[in-house]
Amino acid sequence: MSRPCIGVVGVGTVGGALVAAFDGEAEVLLRDPALDRSSSMEELVARCSVVFLCVPTPEGPGGAADLTAYQDGVDRFVAAGGVGPTAPILCVRSAVPPHAIADTLAKQPQLRLVVAPEFLRQRSAVADMLAMRTLVLGGAPEDCAVVERLFREHSHVTGPMRTPPPLDAVAASFLKYQANCFLAMKVTFMNELRDLFDATPSGCSWEALQEAFHLDHERFGTTHWQVPGPDGRRGWGGHCLPKDVAAVRAWAAEQSVPTPILDAVAQRNEGDRARTD
Repeated sequence: MSRPCIGVVGVGTVGGALVAAFDGEAEVLLRDPALDRSSSMEELVARCSVVFLCVPTPEGPGGAADLTAYQDGVDRFVAAGGVGPTAPILCVRSAVPPHAIADTLAKQPQLRLVVAPEFLRQRSAVADMLAMRTLVLGGAPEDCAVVERLFREHSHVTGPMRTPPPLDAVAASFLKYQANCFLAMKVTFMNELRDLFDATPSGCSWEALQEAFHLDHERFGTTHWQVPGPDGRRGWGGHCLPKDVAAVRAWAAEQSVPTPILDAVAQRNEGDRARTD
């Protein structure tokens, strides 16, 4: 079986995990200004079957996602000839809000765009990639099939890679934000219950109570219940949850959609992160 050629634009946490997943199984061309040797976008478009866009989308002014790097990547891909039925697939792994994905498709209807959101923890990105539980793909079915085949036949991923029913690119983008907002809500909810439990006269420890709670993990899930969290602090922090919750709240405000639950979660978390107990 011949090795496919793929491109990775942005070799940070997300892009680096992709490189590890395909190392030796595919020819991987890298594009990143931080690298001493970086391929041109023209080379990626000319040689690759799939180009993965893994650029940062940090929190910008007002909470909205800063899409500068995303837009630059798309523009350079298009300018290099990356549109049309024979062009490579542009697979977006970055967290990009649904409205931005819709805008891209409206401006470039011939772009073979697939959204494949990542669900990686920053501290264990490579391990999470190789143990991938779900492979969410949104886009034209025939393009999604190409990306799925690439992961299943040419990567080191050993996880089950469960695939959902067909999604379009906008829905796949929304799913990433839905997941992170839900996880943030879980953390905040458990911090609130921890305060309530500490106010009871129970002689039981919080840890023992949670051990009992997790006996029914099939219903409740197994992650984002710990208080304090993995960093030893109350609330939720890290790289993804704060910026993604902020992006959803900013986008909702633009659409005049109230988000009282998310607003309360974010407000409560500000206090939790400031605590020292």
